[in-house]
Amino acid sequence: MDEHNRNLRNQIDDLQQVTDIPEGSLIPIGGGYSVDENGEMFYSESERSREVKRRHAYKQRDQRHFTFTRMAEILEITYGLSNKNCGYLLMLQPYVQYKTNIIAMNGREPKPMSKKQIAEVFGVQTRTAKSALDKLVDFGALEINEDGDYKMNERFHFRSKVKGDADQLVKTFHTTLKQLKLKPAELGAVYKLLPYVHYETNLVCKNPFEDNPNKVEFYNKKDISKLFGISPRKASDLFAKLTRAGVIVEIKRKAPMMSEASGDGRETVIAINPSIVTRLRGEHDHKTLLQLFNTSEF
Repeated sequence: MDEHNRNLRNQIDDLQQVTDIPEGSLIPIGGGYSVDENGEMFYSESERSREVKRRHAYKQRDQRHFTFTRMAEILEITYGLSNKNCGYLLMLQPYVQYKTNIIAMNGREPKPMSKKQIAEVFGVQTRTAKSALDKLVDFGALEINEDGDYKMNERFHFRSKVKGDADQLVKTFHTTLKQLKLKPAELGAVYKLLPYVHYETNLVCKNPFEDNPNKVEFYNKKDISKLFGISPRKASDLFAKLTRAGVIVEIKRKAPMMSEASGDGRETVIAINPSIVTRLRGEHDHKTLLQLFNTSEF
């Protein structure tokens, strides 16, 4: 190494801290490095470059487990099953095993869950759990394999590599689902929102596959109460519980039609926490949406 390169390396090793202020103007010398009038070296990086590095680092560390849901197909379930039974189905998702879809206890050697173990997950008696499981099997949401083990019907939910159109899928994250302190019927309401999650914003809408943001039609609270099959008054109480649990946020906006709005000409739309539900690959990068939720709790 010649004297010039050795001096350059020494300067890099002694690189100024971020809190230091350069003296006078900075003169670029290449590779993101600059020197001030005293010859002290500084390193600068564009916001775009930092963002690219941040996303790369996130992908390296993001090992969250999740279950895929086929948005179009589960409409059959959301219209055909009660909120409580939909909630039971959502509660089973963190226990879906990769590739096999069997409902099993997590661990190095996962073992299929018994009715008693599933009852503990549901927070009910074994007899009640058996009745719920029978309904889910009869409906086709769950299946029983040749060994007598329960498994998710892959037509609705699965855990494996995606084949086909990934944009038609929504992910539910296992850890955050387990952390939710909600009753089965309340979780069932969350399940019934899955077919309506917008790709970029996580807002609940009528046409979640619409790419043009000017054409997206968002559901208001009155619309959503109909999806839940409950009165607007009961839905209002439910929205409050889901908000306190960190599942949703309510956002007021100008209503496109005054007949749908409140007295001030606004309506309330709903966004779902992307730490619980998302359609995006990798990290959700909608900063405004993330700031609406206390994502540190998840």
